[in-house]
Amino acid sequence: MLALSGATGLVGRYLCNELIAKNIPFKLLGRDIAFSSDRSSFYFFDLSQPLDKSLYTFLEDVDIVIHLAALLPSSSSQLADYFLCNSFASKALFDLCSDVGVSRFIYLSGANLMEPVDGVVTTSSPYASRLRHPSYLASKMAGELLLLNTDSSTDLLIIRPSSIYGYNIKSGLFRTLYDSFVLSKSVRLSGNGLWSADYIYAGDVCECIISAIENSATGTLTLGSGTASTILQIARTFTSLLGVEDDLIFLEDSDVSSIPLDCLPIVSNEQVVSLLGRNPLSVSEGLNHAIASYGSF
Repeated sequence: MLALSGATGLVGRYLCNELIAKNIPFKLLGRDIAFSSDRSSFYFFDLSQPLDKSLYTFLEDVDIVIHLAALLPSSSSQLADYFLCNSFASKALFDLCSDVGVSRFIYLSGANLMEPVDGVVTTSSPYASRLRHPSYLASKMAGELLLLNTDSSTDLLIIRPSSIYGYNIKSGLFRTLYDSFVLSKSVRLSGNGLWSADYIYAGDVCECIISAIENSATGTLTLGSGTASTILQIARTFTSLLGVEDDLIFLEDSDVSSIPLDCLPIVSNEQVVSLLGRNPLSVSEGLNHAIASYGSF
């Protein structure tokens, strides 16, 4: 039996749909009973609240816990909130799983903290000096370090995803571009739109999680496409898929000297290919799949 936290999140929605399609039974830990018609398979779980002992009983028949839940970047959140929810709450859940006898624990971490010189992320890669949402990413990495330094009989798999995009993103670059172009509104890209990152489709992250479960993977696994995409390329992909003109894109070069190009890692995709059995979807393929499958983004 699986138990999943963060079912209504970006990756969680894909994972739930895939588990349902494969007729794989699972339980939910969360604040929303979505994806579960059986209330007995749902447990109210809030990262900011202490764990209740009743969770022991709920997890007694669970073999694998997939922990996707996290406090995401928000203007209203304080530094302490991120570490409480993403670091200490994750450690508390892992400890409880160990006490109950859960066999495996899968933790979705954050790879954007890593900036390897050789282009391949490893456990010894240095932290990046330029970060997006540093409080959030630092708290995810702190959670990872807490788990890695815990002596436990529960097998641990830490997944470090590169920048994830997909259907149901609520904010950020992809959401802003999509919402603007759907309404035929123009967008302005600073630095000529040359800022780039390694983006991986949420559906690929979901497939990698399922494959890692089937292959009993443990340790750390970094997920990335191995290919960088600029913001300009992403914007042009959206205009093509939505059938609007590229003249909605305005480029500004006034800030080009302050835009850190390639500041996020281009990670090796060898492990990803072995799990997926194929190369990860390109940004164009991923966006096309999301829009075609869900009728929107």
